[in-house]
Parts: sequence; structure tokens; C-alpha cells
Amino acid sequence: MPVVAISMSKEEKAELDALWKEGGFSNRSEVMRHALQSLLSQNRTLEQMRGVVTALVAVELQRGRSEKAQCSEVQHEFAHLITSSLHSHSTMGGCYEIMIVTGDAEDVRMMVKRLRGSKEVVNIHVNFVGG
Repeated sequence: MPVVAISMSKEEKAELDALWKEGGFSNRSEVMRHALQSLLSQNRTLEQMRGVVTALVAVELQRGRSEKAQCSEVQHEFAHLITSSLHSHSTMGGCYEIMIVTGDAEDVRMMVKRLRGSKEVVNIHVNFVGG
């Protein structure tokens, strides 16, 4: 099996180690393979959608002053898809954008890819609720 190295913050490594030890995984590589399979599955679903779809898109943003600006830029670009949106803050100081989008699957894919490509996006979840 090929070996792949990744960079991560000290905090992320500490969380990875905790997940490894407390999550029943045999080693860090198993944790990373499991996480990768989850992402690949989500991406396959995203790529296979056709026609008009409805999706719930939840975006976790990094803390900082510029986080809303880039997400807002994507929201403005894809405003024709967004039927509802909510901006919220967690008790830990995180910033979240939750959107319901409806439109052509290709447009939804493009929006998700633009959000994924943003350095400010920590995490993104896409759940298709209609298609």
C-alpha cells in the first residue's frame, strides 16, 4: 500500500490521536482511510446527481474577520439556487452558514466545489433531500 504524508496542526493531530485511541481504530492510517472513504462516498453522491435537486449545505468557517466575505461572495454568485440561508455562531466561537439550495445538479455541484476550494471553509456537509 502506498504511503501518503499529510500536514496538520498540533490540535488536529491531538484530535486524530484521541479518535484513534478512543474510536476503536487500530492505527492512525485506519482513521484516515475511514475519513477518506466517507469523503469519497459523499463526493460520488454529489457527482451522480442529475436534474433538479434540493440539498442542505452546511458550512463551518474558520474564525476570523474575512470568513463571511468569501462565503458571501459564493452565496451571491449562486443566489439563484439558495431558497433559504441561516448564519449562526457556536458557543466555541465557530461560524456557520446553513443553506437550502434547489436547482440543476451541475449548478449545485459548482457551488459546493467553490465552497470546498475556499481556505476559510473548515468543513462542509451536503445532504440531498430531493432530486
